Amino acid sequence: MGRKLRLEWDLPDDAFGPGFEEEAFLSTVKEVAVMRLLRDARISQGKAAELLGIDRHVLFDLLGRYDILATDLTPEELDEDGQNLRNALS
Repeated sequence: MGRKLRLEWDLPDDAFGPGFEEEAFLSTVKEVAVMRLLRDARISQGKAAELLGIDRHVLFDLLGRYDILATDLTPEELDEDGQNLRNALS
C-alpha cells in the first residue's frame, strides 16, 4: 500500500487564460513528479509506467525526453553483457 499525496497550489488567475487545459497541465505535473522519483531511484521503471498508466515502450520514450538512462549499468557492465550475449548466440 502506498501513501496518497494531495497537492494544493495557489496559482495566479492569469495562469488560467484562454487555452489553459487543466487536465493536460495536471497530467504534465504528475509526469514530471514521477520522472523525478524515477531519476532519484525512488521507484522502478515498472512502477513509473504503472503510475503514469503507460506501457514500458512509452516509458522509454519519456526517459529520453527527461535525459534519464534506461539502465544503471556501467559501460563496462554493458560491454560484458554484450560479450556474454554474443557468446551465447555463437
